[in-house]
Amino acid sequence: MKASDASTTAKKHPGRLARLTLPLLILCGLLVATEYVARQADREAHTQRHQQLLQQASSVRVALESELNAIAFLANGIESYIVARKGDIDPAEIEPMLALLFERGRHFRNIGIAPDNELRYIYPLAGNEAAVGLRYEDNPKQWPAVLDIMLSGRPVLAGPLDLVQGGQALIYRSPIYIGGTYWGLLSTVIDSANVLEITAPLANNPALRFALRHKQPTQAGEQVFIGEPETFENPPILLDITVPGGQWQLAVEPTQAAASSSSDIRIAGYLLAALAFLLSGLALRYLLQRTQLAQMEIAVEDSSENLLRTTRMLRSVLDAATRFSIIATDRQGTITLFNRGAELMLGYDAAEMIGVLTPAVLHLPAEVEARSAELSRALGRPIKGFNVFIEHAELAGFETREWTYRHKDGHCIPVALTVTALRDQRNQITGYLGIAEDVSDRKRTQRLKDEFIATVSHELRTPLTAISGALGLVASGKLGELTEPMSKMLLAAIRNGKRLERLINDLLDMEKLAAGKLRLDLVTQPLRPVVEQAVRDNQAYADQFDVTLELLPGPEAIADIDANRLQQVLANLLSNAAKFSPHGARVEISLDPQTDRARICVTDHGPGIPAAFRDRIFEKFSQSDASDTRQRGGTGLGLAISRELVERMGGTIGFDSTEGLGASFRVEFPIQPEASRS
Repeated sequence: MKASDASTTAKKHPGRLARLTLPLLILCGLLVATEYVARQADREAHTQRHQQLLQQASSVRVALESELNAIAFLANGIESYIVARKGDIDPAEIEPMLALLFERGRHFRNIGIAPDNELRYIYPLAGNEAAVGLRYEDNPKQWPAVLDIMLSGRPVLAGPLDLVQGGQALIYRSPIYIGGTYWGLLSTVIDSANVLEITAPLANNPALRFALRHKQPTQAGEQVFIGEPETFENPPILLDITVPGGQWQLAVEPTQAAASSSSDIRIAGYLLAALAFLLSGLALRYLLQRTQLAQMEIAVEDSSENLLRTTRMLRSVLDAATRFSIIATDRQGTITLFNRGAELMLGYDAAEMIGVLTPAVLHLPAEVEARSAELSRALGRPIKGFNVFIEHAELAGFETREWTYRHKDGHCIPVALTVTALRDQRNQITGYLGIAEDVSDRKRTQRLKDEFIATVSHELRTPLTAISGALGLVASGKLGELTEPMSKMLLAAIRNGKRLERLINDLLDMEKLAAGKLRLDLVTQPLRPVVEQAVRDNQAYADQFDVTLELLPGPEAIADIDANRLQQVLANLLSNAAKFSPHGARVEISLDPQTDRARICVTDHGPGIPAAFRDRIFEKFSQSDASDTRQRGGTGLGLAISRELVERMGGTIGFDSTEGLGASFRVEFPIQPEASRS
């Protein structure tokens, strides 16, 4: 039909087009709504599947952390006994203690004590005879790990490892020091197959695959010990698992795509649109579907809130732990256990506490009220009374925070208190356990150190400003012509004055961060201009080492940041990379948007970071060694300040390094949607 014919028809039948207008509008509206609902269904199916994976992985992580840290806690009792005996072990005493510890450790294979690194005591002996008399120095497979523990002074959970007596197991090794001198090693051999049965909910699910690895392996080939390494390449779920002396990582990913219901929705929508020409009442069906979808969303949210559960913890502890206050209660809060450490710390006898009082008598009312208000705001419901102490522990498995205990005579004691829910075989809560350590000396030492640093920094800034100004005036030649030797000396003095000024600024920044006085101006903005400015500002410094800073091309990303503070972080990373790069080398800087995070990487080709230093690299005043400090300078504060600033902007900071091949530091921030630009 020609356009003129259509126009003529419209003039002859004006009511026909009018009658079609409403059905056509309904049809178009339903088609648009159908497409929207289909896409929503796909997104929600993906989100629900991701939540289910996260819930399963989180449950396994909590269970592993609880079991392995409970094993380490039990082993600490034997260590306390040896230290209390100053290494003079009485076989008649140690045998029943090892037997009791073995009985309480559900996953123990054996427990060994090695004075001077020779395995002399082992329980049970049956089946482990081949390990008695083993000297770790003569065992090339185990000696490097033992030597690392001796040097670091930190306990480590290693494995799975091959045992001398056959088989494989996890080994929790704890160095024992008496009077500051290394005495020997406590080894707790754990049935790895038994412990790792905790991962059965993941292993038995054919719709997913998972893998476990050491986050920072100390030996080649030890990284992935369950599953395939490929699982860690780009998993949707990647969780850190805190184990004694280190961390594992759990990766979980689906093995098949989630079934899509969008095609069914589209077909139903098209049929609905066709029938809408005749029966507009079918719109009620769409409204009903939307209502059901909203109810499903609410059900998913309710299920997510109820999934966080904690595992059973040991109900009794060795009373030899006199440095810790250990108090257990029933579900109503009445004290059921009050150990010797609690008596020594708080001045009460167990007899006057057990079955009579609650831990509230030990706390300051003002602190309890403040914590009640904080929890009520966070959870959106009133939290009062005994629930103030156990609410977070029930949700997260345990809670560690600082409280102030009140001694029987009235004086106050600052403590670090860990509260854990106790569970029976049916996973029902039967009571609560609180373990407290007196941190008075630690807080006093930290306060004195912070006050000293703050005072010295403030007192140095004023005279340093005057000195720098005077040196700059002389160097400018306004006070008279300078000879070449004098100019060189003045430039050296100005350069070192700026170095001292940076040190003072770092100290003052650390003081503000520690006191919570450093304010951030977070703005949603592109990251690439900030990175480009940082490269330009630091190239002059890199030129001193004949190093080139190169920003690699890539896409833009938008995040909530404080641009000035991010510049400070990048300046620390770029200056470190320049200092530790060989002459003539290149430092690459990249901005790489991920799925939901923007990653900034600074990569050098220097000597890399020593393995022994990696755990302390973000600590204040940390240096890899004294010789590097003298050659390259630095305060050991830059990375500590950088981590604080990045985390306060909602990001994370980390690194990868291979000795001899360089290091790559990465900073990540959550990506904001494009709409937030406006």
